[in-house]
Amino acid sequence: MEIKAQFCSSLAKIFPDKTPELLPDKITALQGERYSFQLAYMAENNRGSAQIRVTCPLPVTVRKAESVPVRFCGREFDEYIISSTPGLYPDLLTLPDNSGTSFPLRLKQYLAAWFTVEIPADCPPGNYTLDAELAATDYSGENGSWQGRINIEVIGAKLPELSMKYTCWLHGDSLASVYNVDIFSEKYWQILANFIRNAVSHGINMMLTPLFTPPLDTGIGEERLTNQLVKIEYRNGSYSFDFSLVERFVLMAQELGIKYFEVPPFFTQWGAAAAPKITAVVNGREEQIFGWETPSDSPEYRNFLAAMLAEFTRFLYEHKWEEIFTFHCSDEPAAEQLDVYLDCQRFLQDKLRGFTIMDALSSVEFFRKKVINEPVVSISKTDEFIAAGMTPGWIYYCCNPQTVYPNRFIHMPSARNRVMGLLFYRYHIRGFLHWGFNFYYSYLSRDVLDPFFSTDAGGNYPAGDPFLVYPGNDGMPLDSIRHEVFFEALQDLRALQLLETLIGRSAVEQFLDSTVSGGQMKMDNYPKGEKCLLEIRSCINQLIKQNLNSVEK
Repeated sequence: MEIKAQFCSSLAKIFPDKTPELLPDKITALQGERYSFQLAYMAENNRGSAQIRVTCPLPVTVRKAESVPVRFCGREFDEYIISSTPGLYPDLLTLPDNSGTSFPLRLKQYLAAWFTVEIPADCPPGNYTLDAELAATDYSGENGSWQGRINIEVIGAKLPELSMKYTCWLHGDSLASVYNVDIFSEKYWQILANFIRNAVSHGINMMLTPLFTPPLDTGIGEERLTNQLVKIEYRNGSYSFDFSLVERFVLMAQELGIKYFEVPPFFTQWGAAAAPKITAVVNGREEQIFGWETPSDSPEYRNFLAAMLAEFTRFLYEHKWEEIFTFHCSDEPAAEQLDVYLDCQRFLQDKLRGFTIMDALSSVEFFRKKVINEPVVSISKTDEFIAAGMTPGWIYYCCNPQTVYPNRFIHMPSARNRVMGLLFYRYHIRGFLHWGFNFYYSYLSRDVLDPFFSTDAGGNYPAGDPFLVYPGNDGMPLDSIRHEVFFEALQDLRALQLLETLIGRSAVEQFLDSTVSGGQMKMDNYPKGEKCLLEIRSCINQLIKQNLNSVEK
């Protein structure tokens, strides 16, 4: 049985009929780094199955890189995409079959195995080898094999911790829906912990904390499954608040590695027109007390919110959590909604003095009016905000931009995803926000979807935008290629910060600017292509190694 195989980088998206770029047989990594690459393989003359055996002194895991349906790629396209055509695209990472040993083989069709090498933080510097053997058997019983080796040089410098904040909204109601469990049941808490643990392992360090059901991606007059941590009782004309579930949520998330927390908006999305869905026990019965029927300037709602925030901020100070909590007013308001948003912001700023309020914005008018102390700016508007006087801080992308700028849609090359690490550094970015860690609903949260079948919220967002992880069996998330590659981008950022300690910020920026035409790396002028990104990271590692040697001498 003949086997054809080759090692490829993590940035290759391996399709059945396309020969990917060859990975160099020697790679470099830093202490504390997670290095991924792939093995593309096929059977030349029959179908069958294979086992992959790995020999390496470093911890290694091997998963299948599987293709998923992509039906909607977006509405606009540039040249820097894989294709705009619907089809099957590589994205899902799963364990091999038969207790983690069996990989499928197809006749003259490339499949991919995803290798992840964990470099311990205290790993002695030096050269290591990874030997892989693919042992195959076809359906007639004939055997075949392939062997390959990767040489790994571990540089004696440890990646620093991520200094940037990174949040990708985890939707608890989506977990409850797709796993068919009650919110805040013990099973739900177990599943939630699994997903938070996965988020932390990929660099996410800030967690959406639903005091009330988040007013996000919900049609006007419609509602999402109730997901409210604050227990409320209304009796004799006054409210009482129980934050015990908030406390459980925060303590669990902290134990799993989350450092920061953000409270969802207190007013509805796209304009701050109304109050979010809020329930309370009234005269002994649970009922909804605020929602779409409640205008955002409702005196009753404002009085409620003032009372709740007074109690909640006291709760934060008592737990010494005031420095780790951030609040939202309304998500993605448009320029024509400035006055309404401004009114809601003034109210919150009065009740949340000393706390940060941040929101995703696209209109620079919100910055010019100084209505918010921490704007989260669309990457396509970053330079416009900076020109207006904003110090670079938080940025985001979502279903847009679809052209020119980086993003992590499935139909885009992985290099367009990974380049964000370089841009984070070049722009002094302090935080990144994305809306979809695990949104398994259709547009406006109307229907529960099977994310293994629908990767585009029912044909409404470019495939891959709604989620980074898939819901695996037993409440365990399954990674996507996009999730792993974005973590590599964060590792690139950390490597650049390490390099800065050796040669200074100016020299690092000069190096980055030298990698693009025009003399300056920008959000719309960045390095492109698999080879280019890999070469840049290799140069960063070599500069670290050279300057470490200079310091030692």
